[in-house]
Amino acid sequence: MKNYKYSALILRVAHKLAGKPVRVRFREHEGLYGCCRADNFGILTIDIEPGLAQELFLKVFLHELVHAKYDKFHNISLEKTENSRAKENWFTSLKELRAETIAELWFQRAEQNRDKTKPYLEGCLCSLLEL
Repeated sequence: MKNYKYSALILRVAHKLAGKPVRVRFREHEGLYGCCRADNFGILTIDIEPGLAQELFLKVFLHELVHAKYDKFHNISLEKTENSRAKENWFTSLKELRAETIAELWFQRAEQNRDKTKPYLEGCLCSLLEL
């Protein structure tokens, strides 16, 4: 998250909402805005497309945090899976629905309770620390 203005705040929110340490990186993935997985050592890693608009970033970030909080991951090399996707089946569809539902609730809470004296993303992230 080098050179990202709110990187420390993003990591604090990630740890708070996921309930465990989560690494957040800005990396491109073909056809994906975000991806969550565990590396070879079991460290949860969220990769997010760099350059997203703040609102879209927040939605993608929260969606991937739900996966970090609730899903189980096998340790894999992050480099080997650059363009891999989970197979579509009823179970992955259910996990995606759960992620979308919870992320939307968190997003609404962030927007409704954000400090409007701060920049949009900073205000939203700060409000999430109070969940």
